[in-house]
Amino acid sequence: MIKNGPNEVKRYSDIQILVAKKAVIDREQWVLDGGTGPDAFLAIRLAEIVGRSGLVIAVDYERTYVSKIKDAIARSKLSDIISFVLADLRYTLIRDCCLDAAVSLDMVQNMYGNDFDVEEVVKDYIKESTRIVKSGRKVVVGTRQPVPRNKAQEVYMEFRLFDSKLEYTLWKEQCKYYFEHELISWFEKAGLQDVETEIIEHNIAYPREYRIGGIDRTNTRLKLLKSDNIAKLEEKFQVLLKKLDEYGEEWLPTLIIAGTKVTAGKK
Repeated sequence: MIKNGPNEVKRYSDIQILVAKKAVIDREQWVLDGGTGPDAFLAIRLAEIVGRSGLVIAVDYERTYVSKIKDAIARSKLSDIISFVLADLRYTLIRDCCLDAAVSLDMVQNMYGNDFDVEEVVKDYIKESTRIVKSGRKVVVGTRQPVPRNKAQEVYMEFRLFDSKLEYTLWKEQCKYYFEHELISWFEKAGLQDVETEIIEHNIAYPREYRIGGIDRTNTRLKLLKSDNIAKLEEKFQVLLKKLDEYGEEWLPTLIIAGTKVTAGKK
């Protein structure tokens, strides 16, 4: 395991570049951006790397993101080399062994599963990514390491866990953070070899616009609840808001895990 100190990563774009380097992405390659998200940040960064002779397949399952993703790609002026697909990342319909890399950043901790099968959703995504990359190529996942290093990161994690509790109460859905040993195990079970991890320490503040949107979203969910515990939940939310005022909010450290696909019979 490698650790990078906070002075080596200043911006979120630095993490995107590290993910691309882990995947050994280069000019003229075809790559998957799993769970591209409304801003398509990683897809755009990957498109800049692969260039005009390459291709980025940006996949997301969230229908409410479609117009934002398309707008972000159009504004980047790289729409000719970014192909957006609305699909379940467990079943992409991409041919076997046809991509040079499959990567994601800040996606697996946001994958949902009904009841308690969310881990199976993540495992299936890793298996699917392994299926579509060429032999000798990389599957790379960047996610949040659920080990806060300071008070601001503790606040970030408490907010995420509180929202997850609301989601499960309302819709019986949940997402989770995963530890290094869990992801290593799932990579190896998917058939990936030479699995390596890197923890990126940083002090990147959670963007103000994301924080405002998150607080509004939590307020909306609290209003939807019809529960005897609503008063306690609202009280807990106010406590979290006070902690936010006192300590601020920072992203958790980033865990990057990479594995290589090896054809059966070869090591």
